[in-house]
Amino acid sequence: METKKVLVINGHPDKISFNEEIAQAYLKELADLGTEATYLPLRDLKFDPVLRNGYRLISELEPDLKNAVELIKKSTHIVWIHPLWWFGMPALLKGFIDRVFLPDIAFSFNKETGEEKPLLGGRSARIISTGDAGKDLYEKVFNNSAITQLKLGILEFSGFDPVSVNYIAPIYLKTREELDVYLDEIRAAAKEDFKLIS
Repeated sequence: METKKVLVINGHPDKISFNEEIAQAYLKELADLGTEATYLPLRDLKFDPVLRNGYRLISELEPDLKNAVELIKKSTHIVWIHPLWWFGMPALLKGFIDRVFLPDIAFSFNKETGEEKPLLGGRSARIISTGDAGKDLYEKVFNNSAITQLKLGILEFSGFDPVSVNYIAPIYLKTREELDVYLDEIRAAAKEDFKLIS
C-alpha cells in the first residue's frame, strides 16, 4: 500500500505562539498513530514574500521555496496552521502562497481560451486557524474571511479535496486548561485525518 505523506505548514512568524503548540500536538498525535509528517515552519525559510512582477515575469524560486514546492507535490495531505490577523492570514503565509502557488505548479492557464485547470488534485487539506473573534462573530459578520480565501480561493481552486477546517477561538486571556481543551480538538482532528489518509 502506498505510504501517504503528510505536510504540516505553520504560517505563524513567531515560534513562541499557540500555533506552534497546535503544530506540535498535531504532529505528535500522528506520530503516536504511526504516521510521520514533515513539518514546515515558514518562519525558518529564506525567501522574498513579494510576487514583484505578478505573473508577467515570475522570479526564480529561492532554494527554500524550491524545496517547499517538492514537499507539496510529494504530499497527499497538507495541514495549514495560521493565526487570524486583521481577519486575514499573516503576510508571511500570504507571501509564501503568492510565490509558490504559481501557474504550472498549482494551476494551468490557457491564454487562448482563458480556461484554468487545477494541478494539485488528489490531495486533501486541513486548515487550522486561530483568532480572538468568537466563532459566531467571525462567521456572521466577517464571513469566515481568511478561511474562505484559503479554502475556496486557493486550495480548492488548486484541486485540494476535501478541505477540512478548525477555527480555534477565542484565544486571548484563555487559561492553560482552556487552551489544553483546544489542543484536544487538534488531536481529534489529527485522528480524523489519519482515518482519511489510511
